[in-house]
Amino acid sequence: NHHGQIKHIYRNFVFIFCCTLTENSGLFVSKARNLLLTSDQSKVSSSLHLNSPVSYDRRTSNSTEGIKIPFSTLDNIRRDTNLIGQTVRISQGSYKGHVGIVKDATVSTFKIELHTKCQTTPHHDGSMIPYAHDDASA
Repeated sequence: NHHGQIKHIYRNFVFIFCCTLTENSGLFVSKARNLLLTSDQSKVSSSLHLNSPVSYDRRTSNSTEGIKIPFSTLDNIRRDTNLIGQTVRISQGSYKGHVGIVKDATVSTFKIELHTKCQTTPHHDGSMIPYAHDDASA
């Protein structure tokens, strides 16, 4: 049952200064879920919240900027979900013969994560073929 001032927060640990505690120069650590935040309403200042990005956006934005326009181009992209996650072999281009997994598939373009390199590369439709594990050619 200590009362104190929060000095630092790291993940779910809170470092608190208590002037009545003599060990560790008055500092102790507690998990955030074990704390109860209390304060006098007259002492609470709204200036603490002025530095947050949310309040900054509200202060500097015009009334027309607050209107959100949906990205219609992102909503209209058709995905080929049957190919996502499939193992394929690239049949054309500079990565010919490489094997990878399809990470994203639109109507005309595929993004393939290569097995040999930590790299995701875009490819056009027709530049890949399904990969069978017993296929040892090429």
